[in-house]
Amino acid sequence: MAKYLKTEWCGVFLLDDNGVADMKLFPKDAGEIARRLLVVEKGGILEEEKAFMEQKPLTDDRRLGALYPMCEKVPEIEINCEEHGYGKEL
Repeated sequence: MAKYLKTEWCGVFLLDDNGVADMKLFPKDAGEIARRLLVVEKGGILEEEKAFMEQKPLTDDRRLGALYPMCEKVPEIEINCEEHGYGKEL
């Protein structure tokens, strides 16, 4: 079964056809989240994204193309950060 990598504001998610297979959540600290989002915005790669190299996921994020094979589109799987304890106050 293919695996896919998707980065959201609360963490990095490894997806498969059944949903979320694994995740690396960011610290629940607004400053740390902002720092990571800035790295992503500037085209950098996060340690949380590198953590899934063994699974060899596909990605549609060109920024990650140097690490992972590209695909046209990652399946539409809803990721709700609030379900993982990340409220809007962050």
